[in-house]
Amino acid sequence: MPRIAITGMSCRFPGAESLDAYWDLLTEGRSGISEVPADRWDINALYDEKPKSPGKMASRFGGFLRDVRGFDAKFFGISDAEANHMDPQQRILLEEVWHALENANIDPQTLSGSKTGVFVGAMANDYVWQCVADAAKITPYTGSGNGLSMLANRVSYQLNLRGISTTIDTACSSSLVAVSRACQSLESGEIDLAIVAGSNLILAPGSNIFYSQAGLLSPSGQCRTFDKSADGITRGEGVGVVILKRSSDVKPNEAPLVYATVDGWAVNHGGRGNGVSAPNRGAQEEVIRAAHRSAKVAPSHIDYVELHGTGTIVGDPIEAMALDAALQADKLRDGQCLVGSVKSNIGHLEGAAGIAALIKVALSIKHNVIPRSLHYRTPNPFINLDSLCLKVVEASTPWPERKTPRVAGVSSFGLGGTNCHLVVSKYLGSANTLPAKNNTENLNYFMLPLSARSPAALVELAKAYRLKIDTPSELELSRFCVTAACCKASLEYRALVIGKTPQALSEDLDRLIAKYQTFKPTKVAKQFMLPRLAFAFSGQGSQWLGMGRALYRRFEVFREKIDVCDALFQQHANISVQQLLLSCDSEETIRETAHTQPLIFSYQYALAEQLAVFGIKPNVVVGHSIGEYAAAVVAGVMSIEQAVQLVSARCTSIRDHASTGSMVAVHCEEPAANILIEDSGGRSLAIAAVNSEHSVTIAGTDADVNAIAVLADERNIKAVHLRVSHAFHSPLLDGALPHFREYALKQCLKTPGIDFVSTVSGKMEESQLTDANYWVEQIVKPVRFLDAVRTIREQSRTIWVEIGPRPVLSLFLNEIEKDPKSFVASTYNARLGEDYGFLELIKRLYEYGMQIRWDRYSPDTGFTRLPTYPFQHESYWHDIAITEDTPAQVVSSERSEAVASPASINPLPRFDKASIARMNKAPH
Repeated sequence: MPRIAITGMSCRFPGAESLDAYWDLLTEGRSGISEVPADRWDINALYDEKPKSPGKMASRFGGFLRDVRGFDAKFFGISDAEANHMDPQQRILLEEVWHALENANIDPQTLSGSKTGVFVGAMANDYVWQCVADAAKITPYTGSGNGLSMLANRVSYQLNLRGISTTIDTACSSSLVAVSRACQSLESGEIDLAIVAGSNLILAPGSNIFYSQAGLLSPSGQCRTFDKSADGITRGEGVGVVILKRSSDVKPNEAPLVYATVDGWAVNHGGRGNGVSAPNRGAQEEVIRAAHRSAKVAPSHIDYVELHGTGTIVGDPIEAMALDAALQADKLRDGQCLVGSVKSNIGHLEGAAGIAALIKVALSIKHNVIPRSLHYRTPNPFINLDSLCLKVVEASTPWPERKTPRVAGVSSFGLGGTNCHLVVSKYLGSANTLPAKNNTENLNYFMLPLSARSPAALVELAKAYRLKIDTPSELELSRFCVTAACCKASLEYRALVIGKTPQALSEDLDRLIAKYQTFKPTKVAKQFMLPRLAFAFSGQGSQWLGMGRALYRRFEVFREKIDVCDALFQQHANISVQQLLLSCDSEETIRETAHTQPLIFSYQYALAEQLAVFGIKPNVVVGHSIGEYAAAVVAGVMSIEQAVQLVSARCTSIRDHASTGSMVAVHCEEPAANILIEDSGGRSLAIAAVNSEHSVTIAGTDADVNAIAVLADERNIKAVHLRVSHAFHSPLLDGALPHFREYALKQCLKTPGIDFVSTVSGKMEESQLTDANYWVEQIVKPVRFLDAVRTIREQSRTIWVEIGPRPVLSLFLNEIEKDPKSFVASTYNARLGEDYGFLELIKRLYEYGMQIRWDRYSPDTGFTRLPTYPFQHESYWHDIAITEDTPAQVVSSERSEAVASPASINPLPRFDKASIARMNKAPH
């Protein structure tokens, strides 16, 4: 049974700065070896072709990364001062761990507080020599920045992980031993996810001189594994990361992306032998056999073994004979086992060698190709391959065909005698994946969210996405969008591109890139500082013929909730809101109160539920007239069944028992409106609504309303007649109250679960809402929308979303808010149409800083792999004063010009009484 799944990987290796580049390097048979860069040390001063020359090295070559000084400190919230003192291994690890989690389609932010373990294999830190060379420059950051234990601890700290966090040093086998320890912790249940890494950087010449003195460093600068010309190791550097989880925890939509599984592992030590640094053939054979037993795999089923393969004249023959003996233990092998070593491409990465080998094997299994091992021409005379079951891979070859799944071994042997071997195989869970489903089935639009910690990174990410979506199928593009939505972190700078077709999405992405190359996007507020979200439900008058039809076709939840309302209104009012929504062709029909109010309520309720699918739920609600009913349902005051009964009774009561009348909107303040009423002499007139500082609605009989409209015109006050059937929110509706009260008294209502600001009182209400009299009086009392908005605004800055068929309240909200930075949006956009307008609202809210629930965005589509985050590097380096007494291991011919700035992000830790007291009170 597969045990541990490799779900994500990342790396920076010599000549390969990414996972894709690493695979290209391997399959193209290229070498990442180069001459020692000038920013490491002066190779001309330290090189001597004569072996074992004191203080010199016998090689000019190695495997080096392009940039070890660059780091995106701001992304991780690390100050310049701290970054300058951090071992570059810590910096690169942070970035590559982030990339590996992204590669596993895990949003790193979601791991906060989780039982995620971090296991790092490493054996050296050259940077510390530069940090301690000048005692006057040692700071508290020197310790936290340079301990080997901090490699793992730094990752756990930055991501707030609560699982085991450990750095393992067993010399060259460190990172493979780290993998075995992680697998054990996963199987025992100690952790739920494992981040495993290997790290090695060559920043000082000391180790090269040591290897030269020991006769282990290759003068030719290449690891010639199993070849006659093998003359020692070539050192390499880099960082590799794998993400591990129990195979049983792999979800169906994750299964197709699993690289491979680790089925068995074993670790041992060579004991006392020919020297502490000499390999032990018997121990190597035993660790391989133990790994086979652990995996419950027959030795004859192993197709390929990634060798330790350092290219030393002594080590290679010992490894070959030990491996041959282990692979033929069951005496059932038919044919030779293929072998190779990635050290021939990138050098010996020491503490990171094992992880580099594992990543190579996992990629080989996934792609069904075994890359060739370089520099093999003539067999080592001490390795008689003709008599062994081993065959070096001399050219990239397809994985051998056999009935059993692809199985490989990975060996890593430490300088001090610690050996490790893994058994890795093809993951077989992909057959259980969910059926592919296109996310455009309901939405008919592609939505691609992007986010970054800087404008420059956002543009880079957009460009990387653009390159990937040139010619995909709709299903592939759908998976791309869903993966970006569900698996990427939501950061401070955001954009959401929307397109109905792949071409439209690409064009929108091109516009975004062009725009942000000229203008910087706005940085969104921190989540905990975001304003409250208020839903404002509009009232009668916002309806229009054809409203909701596009939403009904496009959005599943909206359709479901309309159907629910349709069934209930047919039961209680003999009205089909579905028919009114979809097939009514009469403007007059939907303006009838008995039709309008059920239609508006159903629309608002269904729209609020559709927004909830995306995680857009209000902190506070306010409703205008009939809009208070949908607000009450969203706030939990009444159920949908109760609301339909009350709305039905309200319509019936008004239609059958209330006097008719008219309404007029006047553009003036409330005191001026009262003067108009008094001067007009109309006894039936009353303030029906105060919508803003300069918008008041007056209701009364037809004659009185006509008279006051004329008076307003004479006084240069704009007056607009409203097309209504009754004088709503006025005493003319008193006749409807007894009939409606009978129905209201039957309802058992609840206090709201979120803030509910009444437009009857203009204040926050709780217990009043459970009283039937509130809903009775709500029919005739004026709508005090202005007061309600002021109440909400006084509490905190607010994001306003109008829930209704047409943006009516948005005009009033913008007038009341006045703040140019205020956010007022509607669910309807006349220019874009209903369905696209709805998605435009999602776009605006996302870019403003809201957390969108993308996991409800067609989760059955399945995931794919996306470009990883484009970190923005600045140079960080600890400068030292070079004197003739400076030790050779800290000398560098070129030093960074980076200057440590004040610790503006992470201040130096304080340990006074007050800070200790605060820490003791902090939640754990």
